[in-house]
This record gives sequence, C-alpha cells and structure tokens, in this order.
Amino acid sequence: MKLQYKLDSNDYWELSKKARMYSPQIKTTRFWLYTILICGTFLLSLGQTLLYSVVRTFIWSALVFPTVERSLYYIRDKVRVNSNFLGDRSLILKETGVELVSLSKRQFFDWKHYIQVVEDINYFFLFDKEGKCIQIPKKGQGDVTIEELRNILKQNIETFTAHNPSYIREVIPRIQVIILILVLILTSINKLDWNDSDDPLSSSREAIYGLFLGVSTEDSVETLKKEGLKLRTGVTLDDINQLYEQLNNYPNTNEIFINRFPLYTLLDEAEKLYYERELPKEQTTGIFSGESEHWRIVNYTVKATPALFRTFEGRMYMKGQEMYQAAHFQKEFFIVFKGKGPIPLHDYVIAEANPEVKPEELEISEEPTGEYYGEHESYKNIQGDPVSIQDIEEVYAIVQWRGKDEEKMHEEKVTLQLNES
Repeated sequence: MKLQYKLDSNDYWELSKKARMYSPQIKTTRFWLYTILICGTFLLSLGQTLLYSVVRTFIWSALVFPTVERSLYYIRDKVRVNSNFLGDRSLILKETGVELVSLSKRQFFDWKHYIQVVEDINYFFLFDKEGKCIQIPKKGQGDVTIEELRNILKQNIETFTAHNPSYIREVIPRIQVIILILVLILTSINKLDWNDSDDPLSSSREAIYGLFLGVSTEDSVETLKKEGLKLRTGVTLDDINQLYEQLNNYPNTNEIFINRFPLYTLLDEAEKLYYERELPKEQTTGIFSGESEHWRIVNYTVKATPALFRTFEGRMYMKGQEMYQAAHFQKEFFIVFKGKGPIPLHDYVIAEANPEVKPEELEISEEPTGEYYGEHESYKNIQGDPVSIQDIEEVYAIVQWRGKDEEKMHEEKVTLQLNES
C-alpha cells in the first residue's frame, strides 16, 4: 500500500502536541523535568518564609514554566519549524515494515520498530521505540483507504489507541495564563513582598542589576542570561571592579554566600559585555574555515576577550559524499597561540562497536564541529596578557575515520584559516 501526502506547519504542530502526550520518552523527560523544577525551586527558596517558598514554587512550576514551555514548542514547531520536516512525503506499507520517502532521504523501518499507533480525527501517528514518530494525515485519502490503512496498522503494531479530545486539557493552558496575568498584575499593583526578612545584599544587588538595561531585581539570573543582557552605556570597568570588591567584603555567612553567587555571575556577564563593547570585533572574534583532501570545515568561531575564551560550533563536510556510513569517526580540535604549543579544545569519538550508537549517528557526510564550552578568563599570550584573535597562530582539526566496509583507518589534518572580513 502506498500513500502520498504533503505536510505543512499545522501538521507538524499537531505532531508536536501528540508527541508530548503519547511518546514515552518525552513523557518521562517532562516528568523528571517538572520534578526537578519543583524540588529545585522549593530548595532555592529555603531560608525564606514557608508561604514564600510554597507560592514561588507554585508560580514557577504550575504557571510560568508550562506557559514558557508551550510557547517555545509553538515557536519551534509552528512558527519556525525546520523546512526538512515539511513538504511531500510517500509512505509505502510493506509486509516487513514501513518505507518513508521525503525529498531529502529514504528510510525503512521494520514493524517491530513501532510500539504504538494513535489515531485522532485527522491523523494516524506511529510512535517508535526511540520516541520518534511518523505522521499520516487523513486529508486527501478516501474512506476506503483510511479503513484499509487502519486495519494494516492494527495487524502490525501491538498497541492501537484512539485519541479522545479532552475539554479540560484544552482549557487548562488558558486558565494558567489568566492566573499568571492576575499574579503579575497583583504583584505590580500591590508590590507584594512574600519574604519578610531583610536582604543584607540589597544595596549591592540594586547596584549590580543597575549595570544592565531593562532588568529588575525580581528577575532570576538564569532568566536574564537566557533572554540576553545589555550593558548600560556609561558603565566602566572600574564600576564593575568596585562591585566585585564590595561583594568580597561581605561576611561569609551561609545566607550571604548562597545569595552572593548569582550576583558574581551577573558581574562576570557585565565584564564580558564590557570587553565585547570596548574592544574591536576583529580583536575578539574570528571565524575560521579550511579544507584537506577529504574534509571541508566552515564557520568555526573563536571568541577571546580578557574575561572570556570559548569557541562556537561550525560545520564540517566530507568532500564528494552525500552519504557516508562510518564504522569509526573521531574529530579533535586544537588551537596554537604564537610562541606556545597546541592546546586541545574538544574532541568527539563514535564507533559502531559501541552498542548504544545508532546507525544514523554513523552517517558522517555532514557533521557539526562541536565547540569549546569553557567560559572563563582567556589564555595568556607570550607577553602574559590575555590572548586576542591576533595571537592565534593556528587552528586545526585532526579527523580519523574508517568506512563501514573498510579495514584501513584514515587520518587527515584540516588547517583552518581566519576568514577575510
């Protein structure tokens, strides 16, 4: 049996909603995520009044996080959905399994790969053991075809579930948003203070938050970092250093120690933003690309300021290969500063000998480079000063690979050059 259909963003949004309801992996992940959120929020509130701890935990776990989570899913899966998930599809149902054909690839899955079918008024959803799903729209298919498809799926997949729409499930998100808006309005109007204890760090807190535009001391550091911080125009390095010294001079009580740590984080962010603003971009940021006989690497980014050294992910391509199945693959990235030896940045190894490795992970024709996550003060150059892009002598990668049916291990060095601006 062969079906042809076309998926748009509305279809993918329906798939996203059903996956959160029926995929065992996603349900388990969300359960533990909410458990950690509830416990973490409550533990972070300890030392305050019990009412403050309970109310804060409720607001974050029952109102804020669910609303943010749904919004992010909506943006990712409806507004900014990856075009690879959309377009024309062909689905061929065979005696041994399912073959899915899209514009970019052809995949075959054995019937045993699937553990559950969910049917609603507009779709069939086939969930596999890995939590992934094939979506089959009913639109454009005749009643006879749909009935035949239903019978084939029932015969070959053990669990068949008919989805029943829930009015309560549809209403709860609206109730959460309404309650959240009411809480925000009441907090704004009445300036509710759920915590009666004095904040010994209040003056420093106000000054540190005051380094940034559009922030409030009620905002958590995690939220501010996620949304992005902007340093005020008149802030100087002396301002930041004075606040560092002010924080260091507080007594080391448990309460102050716990509450001081997020403020140090904000000062670190302020210092990074200061150097990013004051130093020329060509001194702090470099984009590197290069190629060898078999590999091409592009847009590997290095960022270096006195307050930060890290790299950002680029892409690497195997020349002349649209598909390449490897038995072993390893990539290592290094940087060399003038007058110094190679410094390993990050590496990655994957091999079919590892039983946890999936076959699709060994398709290496196009790969992310990986990146160096260490956000800390820069390395020093030969003069003892923080490095800049001009201090970089070489960035290179060592790539090792062996094809699935090969015995010989290949190795190449890919030297990356700074892109011309």
